[in-house]
Amino acid sequence: MLDAALAEIERAEELDPVSVSIKRDLAVIYYYRRRYEEAAEHCQGAIELDRNFYGAYWALGLAYEGLSLYAESVAAFQKGLSLAPETPRLLGSLGHAYAAWGKHSEAHEVLDRLKRLSVTTYVSPFDFALVHLGLGNLESSIEWLEVAYKSRSYELVSSRVDPKFDSIRSDVRFSKLLSSLGLIANP
Repeated sequence: MLDAALAEIERAEELDPVSVSIKRDLAVIYYYRRRYEEAAEHCQGAIELDRNFYGAYWALGLAYEGLSLYAESVAAFQKGLSLAPETPRLLGSLGHAYAAWGKHSEAHEVLDRLKRLSVTTYVSPFDFALVHLGLGNLESSIEWLEVAYKSRSYELVSSRVDPKFDSIRSDVRFSKLLSSLGLIANP
């Protein structure tokens, strides 16, 4: 699956080498393949083309977190948020990075921010699940993932390959969720 995605996005980059969104998408595929350094390189290429493209900073934050460069990861997510304030996907990723870095109070602050934001705009349950997952709150994370499933959150399509979910891959509830999504055969 990721091999085909990589081949397609590499072809897209050949056809349009100055597309920042293609470079970001290529970085995300490398991130899912756990090729974090290459992911970061493609993000840097996107940022060189457009320093105001917040999506490149989101993907860069993912790559840095994969490399356990937590300060850099947080800085990338914060830069993205400076360009697109209150973007739930950036906030959820920032909260997960803080938690992975061991900065639990900052991760809880992000959860509070997401809750406040959800009063005025849509916040995917997936973003709450990410922060809880990073904090090691597996029960809460699974509950939020189930809410995300019921609300048809598009972000779930990456859960089969996203490294952040490695810690719960063996959980039967997570396997059932992936099966319900059609991402794996029945567990």
